[in-house]
Amino acid sequence: MLHWDCLVSTSSYPMTEETETTDSTSLVGRHLFTPTENELLLRAVVKLGDGQWQRICSEHLVSETPGQVQFRFDQMTSANNNVSSSAQSRKFSEYRRLSQVCRNHNQGVQYWEDISLFRGYAVYGEHWPLVQMHHIPHRGREENIGRWAHLQHDNPGVKALPKKL
Repeated sequence: MLHWDCLVSTSSYPMTEETETTDSTSLVGRHLFTPTENELLLRAVVKLGDGQWQRICSEHLVSETPGQVQFRFDQMTSANNNVSSSAQSRKFSEYRRLSQVCRNHNQGVQYWEDISLFRGYAVYGEHWPLVQMHHIPHRGREENIGRWAHLQHDNPGVKALPKKL
């Protein structure tokens, strides 16, 4: 028997009143999703990441196929979304916006690596081979230069750092 923890509202992430009522406008088209299923889809995508359609189906939306789940997610995040209610649509749009900001910000780099990059720049300036050798040996020189350029672009105060202490 399946355990449905994902269906239970929690204090940190309660179901909205909208998802607890039936919205007949969400049952339109080939793929029928209720507001609750839309909410579960969004929670699963936040937890597992978009593109993990098979896992989302097996762990959260067992009554749907991976193709249906992917289609619904694409439908809910498209620019001309007129399928669902506005509150549901805004949640998916906000998820898409925040995930893009997160991808642009992180670029697969850990916080401590940025700190090491700052320290290396403070000691060696733009002598990237020395920064790499003494502070971030597991990253390539081009990666360090690219990350530094990214940090300067996003943070104008980085440009004001002294090249050497």
